[in-house]
Amino acid sequence: MTGDIIFIVGSGRTGTNFLSHFFSKDDYLKRVEAPLTFKLSIDLAVNKYSNKKYEELLSVYGKLLDSTNRPVIEKSHPLLWVAEKLSKDLIKSKFIIMDRNPYSVVSSMLKHRGSMSWYKKEELFRLGNKFLGIINKEILKDYKLMSPEYKCVLKYLSHHSKGTRLNVLDNFLKIEYEDLILDTDAEISKIEGFIGLRLNGRPGVVNNIYKHKSGLSKTQKREVSKALREFGPVFSSPYEGGCDEEH
Repeated sequence: MTGDIIFIVGSGRTGTNFLSHFFSKDDYLKRVEAPLTFKLSIDLAVNKYSNKKYEELLSVYGKLLDSTNRPVIEKSHPLLWVAEKLSKDLIKSKFIIMDRNPYSVVSSMLKHRGSMSWYKKEELFRLGNKFLGIINKEILKDYKLMSPEYKCVLKYLSHHSKGTRLNVLDNFLKIEYEDLILDTDAEISKIEGFIGLRLNGRPGVVNNIYKHKSGLSKTQKREVSKALREFGPVFSSPYEGGCDEEH
């Protein structure tokens, strides 16, 4: 498998979809949450790692790359959790990791039905579910009774921590949503240098990059701040046992 494929990954609500608009459909085979691979990416991120599902995912990309001469853009943000493995199996793959101010991410999550639906699935409340940020026994013990803000912060921190660790690898580039808005030309130039290709698409104008952050009440902001102070150091430390393979 030698075709160019660029993955856009990261936590939900960090601007992965916004970044995809910079890739023109005239120049790229652009896939935004394509049903089959998006479902597989969610399964691999949320449930216990399945080699069978990973091989199915890899097979889809192999056939896709064989079928086109254009570079492929795959916006499927949960692939963050198998990105390092994919980078070894897809020789010419590149990964752009999106990140964003945590207050904005949490505020956006709280308003998004899909994001909040994860916290209703108690079968996922298990030790080792890094997608939700349940990385130690203390978090697991208290998780069910945590506030929505706390749960969103845990999910954000887990993804942020994973992205930060991946960013040191050669075929990974981390982009901050706020930087992309405030200094678009510089950030696009950085991405073009990283992937070795031009970006000719342009999304709509963003008038307020902190609009979601400003949507939090004072009580919610205090809750987010408290959770960040409490759990930020935890996600800078090694994970405790019980983590799912490849998560």
